[in-house]
Amino acid sequence: MLIYGTRREGEVQGTLLGFGAGLLIWLGWASYMFAYNPMDLNMGMVEVAPGQNRPAMLLYIQGSFGICVATLLFFVFNKDTKCDAFRWIQRKCRLSLGKAASGQGRNFCRITFLETIYVTWFCYGLSLFLGDNRFLGYHHWATYVIVALLAVWAIYLIWKLSKFTRVMAALRFAIPTKAIFWIPFGEFAPKYGFYEEIWINPQKYSLEMWGLFILFMALICSTAFFPQRKQKLK
Repeated sequence: MLIYGTRREGEVQGTLLGFGAGLLIWLGWASYMFAYNPMDLNMGMVEVAPGQNRPAMLLYIQGSFGICVATLLFFVFNKDTKCDAFRWIQRKCRLSLGKAASGQGRNFCRITFLETIYVTWFCYGLSLFLGDNRFLGYHHWATYVIVALLAVWAIYLIWKLSKFTRVMAALRFAIPTKAIFWIPFGEFAPKYGFYEEIWINPQKYSLEMWGLFILFMALICSTAFFPQRKQKLK
C-alpha cells in the first residue's frame, strides 16, 4: 500500500493508502514486535510499582519513547514542515531555518503514513508515562491536571476540525486529534470509572462494534466521490 501510494499523485488515494499503511505497519511490525519478546520469554505481567502490574509489552513501548522523541527532532528542524505543532515549536524557539518550500507536489501517502506512525507512537508512550506509578501515576495531582488540559485541547481540536471544508485535509488533521482525544477519554476516563472500555470486549458489545465498523467503512468509501486537491508537481 505504501509503495503503491507513494507512486500516485492524488490526494484522496494517497491519504487513504498512507493512513491504512500506517495502521497496518504499526499493528504488524511495531506493536507485534514489542509483544514478541514478552510472549517468547513468557514474561507476562510485570510489577512496575507496589500494587501496579503491567504487561511486559507496554514496558517495551514505554522504553522506545526516547527514540520516538529523538527522531522527531528531524521534523522539528525541517523548514518545510506543514505540521502546526512543529511550526509552533520553531516559532517559540526562534529557529530560523530559511524560507519554506511550496506545498505543491507533496506526496500525501508518505506524509499521512509518517504522521500515523509517529502520532500513535508518541501519544502511546506519553500515556504510559502518565499512568506509571514510578513517574506520576493515574491518581497523581499532576496527572489530573495534564489529562484535564489534554481533554480541553482535544475538544478544541474537534471544534477546529469541524471547520474544515476539504475532507482529506480534515482526515489528516483528525489523526493527531484522535490520538490526543484518546489519552483523556479512551485511556484515563475508563480507568477513573466513568465508563467501560467496550473496545476491549468486542464479543460482549458486538452490535456496537459492527455498527462502528459499518459506519467507518461507509465514510471511507464515500471519500471516492469527494474532489481532490489540485496541485502541480515539480
